Amino acid sequence: MHRVIVVLCGAILFCTAGGSQAQQYPSKVVRLIMPYPAGGSTDIVGRLIAERLTVSLGQTVLVDNRPGASAQIGTEAAAKAPADGYTLLMATSTNAINHALNPKLPYDFSREFQPVALVAKAAQLLVVHPSVAARSVREFIAVAKSHPGQLSYSSSGTGTSGHLAMEAFAREAKITMVHVPYKGNAPALTDLLGGQVAAGFMNVVSALPNVNAKRLTALGVSSAKRSALAPNVPTISELGFPGFDVTAWFGIVAPAGTPGTIVTRLNQEIVTILNNRQVQERLLSFGVDRAPIDSPKEFGEFLQTDIRRWSRLVQAVGLKPEQ
Repeated sequence: MHRVIVVLCGAILFCTAGGSQAQQYPSKVVRLIMPYPAGGSTDIVGRLIAERLTVSLGQTVLVDNRPGASAQIGTEAAAKAPADGYTLLMATSTNAINHALNPKLPYDFSREFQPVALVAKAAQLLVVHPSVAARSVREFIAVAKSHPGQLSYSSSGTGTSGHLAMEAFAREAKITMVHVPYKGNAPALTDLLGGQVAAGFMNVVSALPNVNAKRLTALGVSSAKRSALAPNVPTISELGFPGFDVTAWFGIVAPAGTPGTIVTRLNQEIVTILNNRQVQERLLSFGVDRAPIDSPKEFGEFLQTDIRRWSRLVQAVGLKPEQ
Protein backbone atom coordinates (compact mmCIF):
# COMPACT_ATOMS: atom_id res chain seq x y z
CA MET A 1 0.00 0.00 0.00
CA HIS A 2 2.83 2.34 0.88
CA ARG A 3 4.47 1.65 -2.51
CA VAL A 4 1.22 2.42 -4.34
CA ILE A 5 0.95 5.77 -2.55
CA VAL A 6 4.57 6.56 -3.40
CA VAL A 7 4.02 5.72 -7.08
CA LEU A 8 0.84 7.79 -7.20
CA CYS A 9 2.57 10.71 -5.56
CA GLY A 10 5.42 10.41 -8.05
CA ALA A 11 2.99 10.43 -10.97
CA ILE A 12 1.21 13.48 -9.56
CA LEU A 13 4.51 15.28 -9.09
CA PHE A 14 5.56 14.40 -12.66
CA CYS A 15 2.33 15.75 -14.14
CA THR A 16 2.52 18.84 -11.97
CA ALA A 17 6.11 19.42 -13.08
CA GLY A 18 5.09 19.07 -16.73
CA GLY A 19 2.25 21.54 -16.30
CA SER A 20 4.49 23.91 -14.36
CA GLN A 21 7.09 23.72 -17.11
CA ALA A 22 4.54 24.78 -19.70
CA GLN A 23 3.23 27.59 -17.50
CA GLN A 24 6.71 28.94 -16.71
CA TYR A 25 7.94 28.81 -20.33
CA PRO A 26 9.63 30.96 -21.41
CA SER A 27 11.59 32.19 -18.42
CA LYS A 28 14.58 33.44 -20.43
CA VAL A 29 15.55 34.57 -23.92
CA VAL A 30 14.51 32.26 -26.76
CA ARG A 31 17.01 32.00 -29.60
CA LEU A 32 15.85 31.64 -33.20
CA ILE A 33 18.83 30.43 -35.22
CA MET A 34 18.77 31.91 -38.70
CA PRO A 35 21.03 29.92 -41.06
CA TYR A 36 21.11 32.81 -43.55
CA PRO A 37 22.63 36.31 -43.64
CA ALA A 38 20.76 39.30 -42.28
CA GLY A 39 18.62 41.17 -44.77
CA GLY A 40 17.59 38.26 -46.99
CA SER A 41 14.00 37.11 -47.49
CA THR A 42 14.24 34.29 -44.91
CA ASP A 43 15.78 36.64 -42.36
CA ILE A 44 13.06 39.24 -42.93
CA VAL A 45 10.28 36.68 -42.48
CA GLY A 46 11.97 35.22 -39.39
CA ARG A 47 12.40 38.63 -37.78
CA LEU A 48 8.74 39.44 -38.34
CA ILE A 49 7.74 36.28 -36.46
CA ALA A 50 10.38 36.86 -33.76
CA GLU A 51 9.14 40.41 -33.13
CA ARG A 52 5.56 39.24 -32.72
CA LEU A 53 6.55 36.24 -30.56
CA THR A 54 8.51 38.53 -28.27
CA VAL A 55 5.26 40.37 -27.52
CA SER A 56 3.00 37.32 -27.22
CA LEU A 57 5.43 35.26 -25.11
CA GLY A 58 6.49 38.17 -22.93
CA GLN A 59 10.11 37.19 -23.44
CA THR A 60 12.70 38.24 -26.01
CA VAL A 61 13.00 36.04 -29.10
CA LEU A 62 16.49 36.77 -30.41
CA VAL A 63 17.39 36.14 -34.06
CA ASP A 64 20.85 34.54 -34.20
CA ASN A 65 22.27 34.64 -37.75
CA ARG A 66 24.53 31.66 -38.51
CA PRO A 67 24.90 31.74 -42.32
CA GLY A 68 27.04 29.54 -44.52
CA ALA A 69 27.31 26.24 -46.37
CA SER A 70 23.79 26.43 -47.80
CA ALA A 71 22.19 26.69 -44.34
CA GLN A 72 24.18 23.77 -42.96
CA ILE A 73 26.19 25.74 -40.36
CA GLY A 74 23.17 27.19 -38.59
CA THR A 75 21.18 23.96 -38.89
CA GLU A 76 23.97 21.93 -37.28
CA ALA A 77 24.21 24.45 -34.42
CA ALA A 78 20.47 24.10 -33.79
CA ALA A 79 20.64 20.29 -33.97
CA LYS A 80 23.26 20.27 -31.20
CA ALA A 81 21.33 22.64 -28.93
CA PRO A 82 19.39 21.43 -25.86
CA ALA A 83 15.83 20.34 -26.61
CA ASP A 84 14.31 22.71 -24.06
CA GLY A 85 12.38 25.15 -26.23
CA TYR A 86 14.96 27.91 -25.91
CA THR A 87 16.59 27.19 -29.28
CA LEU A 88 14.56 27.16 -32.47
CA LEU A 89 15.57 27.00 -36.13
CA MET A 90 14.21 29.00 -39.04
CA ALA A 91 14.02 26.19 -41.56
CA THR A 92 13.32 26.43 -45.28
CA SER A 93 12.96 24.21 -48.33
CA THR A 94 16.76 24.34 -48.55
CA ASN A 95 16.86 22.04 -45.51
CA ALA A 96 14.71 19.50 -47.34
CA ILE A 97 16.84 19.83 -50.48
CA ASN A 98 20.07 19.41 -48.50
CA HIS A 99 18.62 16.30 -46.88
CA ALA A 100 17.87 14.90 -50.32
CA LEU A 101 21.14 16.03 -51.87
CA ASN A 102 23.70 15.05 -49.25
CA PRO A 103 23.31 11.87 -47.15
CA LYS A 104 26.56 12.69 -45.31
CA LEU A 105 25.40 15.82 -43.52
CA PRO A 106 26.54 16.06 -39.87
CA TYR A 107 22.87 15.89 -38.82
CA ASP A 108 19.68 14.17 -39.94
CA PHE A 109 17.18 16.93 -40.55
CA SER A 110 14.15 14.64 -40.62
CA ARG A 111 15.06 12.96 -37.31
CA GLU A 112 16.88 15.59 -35.29
CA PHE A 113 14.18 18.23 -35.56
CA GLN A 114 10.49 18.33 -34.82
CA PRO A 115 8.05 20.64 -36.57
CA VAL A 116 6.60 23.62 -34.76
CA ALA A 117 4.86 25.74 -37.40
CA LEU A 118 4.89 26.22 -41.15
CA VAL A 119 4.99 29.98 -41.68
CA ALA A 120 4.80 30.73 -45.40
CA LYS A 121 5.33 29.54 -48.95
CA ALA A 122 6.91 31.50 -51.80
CA ALA A 123 6.19 31.16 -55.50
CA GLN A 124 8.71 31.95 -58.21
CA LEU A 125 8.21 33.51 -61.62
CA LEU A 126 9.55 31.88 -64.75
CA VAL A 127 11.02 34.90 -66.51
CA VAL A 128 13.00 35.38 -69.72
CA HIS A 129 15.12 38.18 -71.12
CA PRO A 130 13.26 40.23 -73.79
CA SER A 131 15.78 39.06 -76.39
CA VAL A 132 14.25 35.59 -76.17
CA ALA A 133 11.51 35.34 -78.77
CA ALA A 134 8.92 33.98 -76.36
CA ARG A 135 5.91 35.60 -74.75
CA SER A 136 4.38 32.40 -73.41
CA VAL A 137 5.49 29.10 -71.91
CA ARG A 138 4.64 27.27 -75.14
CA GLU A 139 6.71 29.71 -77.21
CA PHE A 140 9.60 29.38 -74.77
CA ILE A 141 9.50 25.59 -75.06
CA ALA A 142 9.47 25.89 -78.85
CA VAL A 143 12.53 28.18 -78.77
CA ALA A 144 14.36 25.80 -76.43
CA LYS A 145 13.57 22.81 -78.62
CA SER A 146 14.79 24.62 -81.71
CA HIS A 147 18.08 25.40 -79.92
CA PRO A 148 18.70 22.28 -77.81
CA GLY A 149 21.26 22.81 -75.05
CA GLN A 150 21.93 26.42 -76.10
CA LEU A 151 19.62 28.43 -73.86
CA SER A 152 21.07 29.18 -70.42
CA TYR A 153 19.35 29.94 -67.13
CA SER A 154 20.57 31.41 -63.87
CA SER A 155 19.92 30.39 -60.28
CA SER A 156 21.13 31.46 -56.85
CA GLY A 157 23.17 28.25 -56.64
CA THR A 158 23.26 24.55 -57.35
CA GLY A 159 20.59 22.66 -55.45
CA THR A 160 18.51 25.75 -54.70
CA SER A 161 14.76 25.84 -55.29
CA GLY A 162 15.26 28.03 -58.39
CA HIS A 163 17.69 25.54 -59.88
CA LEU A 164 15.49 22.55 -59.17
CA ALA A 165 12.34 24.34 -60.30
CA MET A 166 13.88 24.86 -63.76
CA GLU A 167 15.14 21.29 -63.86
CA ALA A 168 11.66 20.04 -62.98
CA PHE A 169 10.15 22.26 -65.67
CA ALA A 170 12.73 21.17 -68.26
CA ARG A 171 11.95 17.52 -67.57
CA GLU A 172 8.21 18.12 -67.91
CA ALA A 173 8.68 20.15 -71.10
CA LYS A 174 11.31 17.75 -72.50
CA ILE A 175 13.86 20.49 -73.16
CA THR A 176 17.55 20.83 -72.34
CA MET A 177 19.14 24.01 -71.01
CA VAL A 178 22.47 25.10 -69.54
CA HIS A 179 22.49 25.86 -65.81
CA VAL A 180 24.58 28.86 -64.67
CA PRO A 181 24.72 28.92 -60.86
CA TYR A 182 25.49 32.13 -58.94
CA LYS A 183 26.28 32.90 -55.32
CA GLY A 184 22.94 34.43 -54.45
CA ASN A 185 19.78 35.85 -56.00
CA ALA A 186 21.18 39.31 -56.74
CA PRO A 187 23.96 38.30 -59.17
CA ALA A 188 21.68 35.70 -60.79
CA LEU A 189 19.08 38.39 -61.47
CA THR A 190 21.69 40.95 -62.58
CA ASP A 191 23.06 38.71 -65.32
CA LEU A 192 19.55 37.76 -66.42
CA LEU A 193 18.70 41.46 -66.75
CA GLY A 194 21.93 41.97 -68.70
CA GLY A 195 21.10 39.18 -71.13
CA GLN A 196 24.09 37.02 -70.16
CA VAL A 197 21.57 34.24 -69.49
CA ALA A 198 18.19 33.70 -71.12
CA ALA A 199 15.87 32.69 -68.30
CA GLY A 200 15.38 31.80 -64.66
CA PHE A 201 12.93 31.13 -61.88
CA MET A 202 13.07 34.24 -59.70
CA ASN A 203 11.46 35.44 -56.49
CA VAL A 204 8.23 37.28 -57.30
CA VAL A 205 9.17 40.44 -55.37
CA SER A 206 12.57 40.84 -57.04
CA ALA A 207 11.34 39.88 -60.53
CA LEU A 208 8.05 41.79 -60.68
CA PRO A 209 9.40 45.38 -60.87
CA ASN A 210 11.57 44.30 -63.79
CA VAL A 211 8.59 42.62 -65.46
CA ASN A 212 6.52 45.79 -65.05
CA ALA A 213 9.38 47.82 -66.52
CA LYS A 214 9.57 45.45 -69.54
CA ARG A 215 13.11 44.43 -68.61
CA LEU A 216 11.93 40.83 -68.18
CA THR A 217 9.00 38.83 -69.51
CA ALA A 218 7.00 36.72 -67.05
CA LEU A 219 5.76 33.43 -68.51
CA GLY A 220 4.41 31.49 -65.54
CA VAL A 221 4.28 30.96 -61.79
CA SER A 222 5.80 27.89 -60.13
CA SER A 223 3.13 27.48 -57.43
CA ALA A 224 -0.14 25.56 -57.54
CA LYS A 225 -2.13 28.81 -57.43
CA ARG A 226 -1.49 32.23 -58.89
CA SER A 227 0.48 34.78 -56.92
CA ALA A 228 -1.57 37.57 -55.38
CA LEU A 229 1.21 39.94 -56.43
CA ALA A 230 1.00 38.84 -60.08
CA PRO A 231 -2.58 37.64 -60.58
CA ASN A 232 -2.39 37.99 -64.36
CA VAL A 233 0.49 35.55 -64.69
CA PRO A 234 -0.84 31.98 -65.08
CA THR A 235 0.55 29.03 -63.18
CA ILE A 236 2.65 26.54 -65.07
CA SER A 237 0.13 23.94 -63.97
CA GLU A 238 -2.57 25.87 -65.86
CA LEU A 239 -0.43 25.94 -68.99
CA GLY A 240 -0.46 22.23 -69.71
CA PHE A 241 1.61 20.83 -66.84
CA PRO A 242 -0.99 19.78 -64.26
CA GLY A 243 0.34 19.24 -60.76
CA PHE A 244 3.45 21.38 -61.27
CA ASP A 245 4.15 23.00 -57.90
CA VAL A 246 7.70 23.93 -56.93
CA THR A 247 7.64 26.47 -54.12
CA ALA A 248 10.02 27.53 -51.42
CA TRP A 249 8.74 27.42 -47.83
CA PHE A 250 9.65 28.91 -44.45
CA GLY A 251 8.95 27.26 -41.12
CA ILE A 252 10.06 26.99 -37.52
CA VAL A 253 11.35 23.73 -36.07
CA ALA A 254 12.86 22.72 -32.72
CA PRO A 255 15.45 20.11 -31.72
CA ALA A 256 13.87 16.66 -31.42
CA GLY A 257 12.76 15.94 -27.88
CA THR A 258 11.51 19.43 -27.11
CA PRO A 259 8.57 19.01 -24.67
CA GLY A 260 5.24 18.69 -26.43
CA THR A 261 3.64 21.30 -24.20
CA ILE A 262 6.21 23.86 -25.34
CA VAL A 263 5.84 22.92 -29.01
CA THR A 264 2.06 23.28 -28.68
CA ARG A 265 2.42 26.69 -27.01
CA LEU A 266 4.78 27.96 -29.68
CA ASN A 267 2.58 26.62 -32.47
CA GLN A 268 -0.52 28.31 -31.07
CA GLU A 269 1.27 31.63 -30.69
CA ILE A 270 2.68 31.50 -34.23
CA VAL A 271 -0.65 30.50 -35.79
CA THR A 272 -2.30 33.43 -34.00
CA ILE A 273 0.39 35.73 -35.39
CA LEU A 274 -0.11 34.37 -38.92
CA ASN A 275 -3.86 34.91 -38.71
CA ASN A 276 -3.30 38.63 -38.16
CA ARG A 277 -4.23 40.56 -41.31
CA GLN A 278 -1.37 43.03 -40.94
CA VAL A 279 1.12 40.16 -40.72
CA GLN A 280 -0.38 38.54 -43.81
CA GLU A 281 -0.09 41.82 -45.71
CA ARG A 282 3.54 42.19 -44.68
CA LEU A 283 4.29 38.62 -45.73
CA LEU A 284 2.68 39.30 -49.08
CA SER A 285 4.85 42.40 -49.50
CA PHE A 286 7.86 40.10 -49.11
CA GLY A 287 6.50 37.85 -51.87
CA VAL A 288 5.31 35.02 -49.62
CA ASP A 289 1.88 33.71 -48.67
CA ARG A 290 0.72 32.53 -45.27
CA ALA A 291 0.89 28.73 -45.41
CA PRO A 292 -2.47 26.90 -45.14
CA ILE A 293 -1.16 24.47 -42.50
CA ASP A 294 -1.67 25.04 -38.78
CA SER A 295 -0.74 22.03 -36.66
CA PRO A 296 2.74 20.58 -36.00
CA LYS A 297 1.41 17.20 -37.17
CA GLU A 298 0.35 18.61 -40.56
CA PHE A 299 3.67 20.44 -40.85
CA GLY A 300 5.50 17.18 -40.14
CA GLU A 301 3.56 15.38 -42.86
CA PHE A 302 4.28 18.24 -45.25
CA LEU A 303 8.01 18.03 -44.43
CA GLN A 304 8.23 14.32 -45.14
CA THR A 305 6.35 14.73 -48.41
CA ASP A 306 8.61 17.62 -49.42
CA ILE A 307 11.78 15.67 -48.62
CA ARG A 308 10.58 12.74 -50.72
CA ARG A 309 9.68 15.09 -53.60
CA TRP A 310 13.09 16.76 -53.62
CA SER A 311 14.80 13.35 -53.31
CA ARG A 312 13.04 12.11 -56.44
CA LEU A 313 13.99 15.27 -58.34
CA VAL A 314 17.62 15.23 -57.17
CA GLN A 315 17.92 11.60 -58.29
CA ALA A 316 16.22 12.29 -61.61
CA VAL A 317 18.51 15.25 -62.33
CA GLY A 318 21.54 13.29 -61.17
CA LEU A 319 22.83 15.93 -58.77
CA LYS A 320 25.71 15.06 -56.45
CA PRO A 321 26.78 16.90 -53.26
CA GLU A 322 30.00 18.12 -54.86
CA GLN A 323 28.25 19.63 -57.93
